[in-house]
Amino acid sequence: MSLDVLVAQARFSATILFGRSDRPLLVPRGDDGFALEAIQLFVHGKLRRTLATLLFKLDHWLPRLSLLPDIKTSQLPLPEIYQELGISDDAFAVYYGSPGPLRKLTIYSASANDRSVTKIALQATADAMISNEGRILAMLADQGVGVNCIPCLISHGELSSGRRFVRTSVLPAGRRAPDFGRMHSAFLAELYAHRDCVTVWEHGHSYRALRSNLETLRTNLDRAHVELIDASIGEIALLSGNEPVAECIVHGDFAPWNISVMHDRLCVFDWESATMRGNPLHDFLHFHLIPDALLRRTQSLATLKRLVQSATAHMAEITGHRPGERLVAALILQYLTETLVFFCVADGELKLGHPIIRSYLRLLRSRRTWLPITQISGGGDHER
Repeated sequence: MSLDVLVAQARFSATILFGRSDRPLLVPRGDDGFALEAIQLFVHGKLRRTLATLLFKLDHWLPRLSLLPDIKTSQLPLPEIYQELGISDDAFAVYYGSPGPLRKLTIYSASANDRSVTKIALQATADAMISNEGRILAMLADQGVGVNCIPCLISHGELSSGRRFVRTSVLPAGRRAPDFGRMHSAFLAELYAHRDCVTVWEHGHSYRALRSNLETLRTNLDRAHVELIDASIGEIALLSGNEPVAECIVHGDFAPWNISVMHDRLCVFDWESATMRGNPLHDFLHFHLIPDALLRRTQSLATLKRLVQSATAHMAEITGHRPGERLVAALILQYLTETLVFFCVADGELKLGHPIIRSYLRLLRSRRTWLPITQISGGGDHER
């Protein structure tokens, strides 16, 4: 079914923003308020969002200029889903996620009664993360975690196409919060409050999962990278020692673009990477490191050492006691290694051109210059 037929069935005309990029956004014509809401929801970055808003308004005010194309011949993936999800009569906007094995389609829809966001895996390799978000949101609701701060689960399951989907309520757009503040800390403290049993880190779920994921990837890595990751995993066990630490709820992608501030509360969305038993420093470190990695910025040695100090203070705040520096170093190494392995597993290989993989490899290779791990024996540095 061609997209112009689909649009006619949905009773609205449409246009595409960023049509030549790998993450286009389809928005409706004739409902400017809803289209602008979709731009606020999906377009990240103040400059990019301002440009999209300006282009859409200019196209509305000066239609003869044809700044944005009408949808006539493109094909929308999974055209049957709108009827199946019960939103074919709604106004809706469609956003294509980042290309790759985890790519998803996100639909923002509005009926007379409510608004919702539906995420759909565009390929089988994305099914697990979509399913995970539905499962995690259901468990968080059961435990009363993040009330008014996280999306409410409406439904999740499998479409007739075989692809997984999850449908949630819409959180307020609010304003972006690029800096880590008191509300961020309080939210992560709430996640930690729902912690699992205290155990030696080497015996916990996170560490065992990391070792398991590496085994599935091992044959696809060259020897130098296997040795580097093996050394890091070995150092995690040595550094954590017998100091007990609890695993807790972890968002998994706790980054500025997945967070907004609405008055005096934090709104946190996109729970696809979440786990109920994870590293208590994961979200804190992710917030501080992932933006620079995506922008290919290198952190200075002084910045990294300050991050270690801040991570120690954060751990003390959420747990109520100051952790040993070796345990903090172990949890930082755990975060770096499991994030590196996650992106390698997603792609089935280690892609040196991937900005996150490249950045986290650099951090692991230089770990002895900024982490307090100089006195442990063995493992090798693998500096290259």
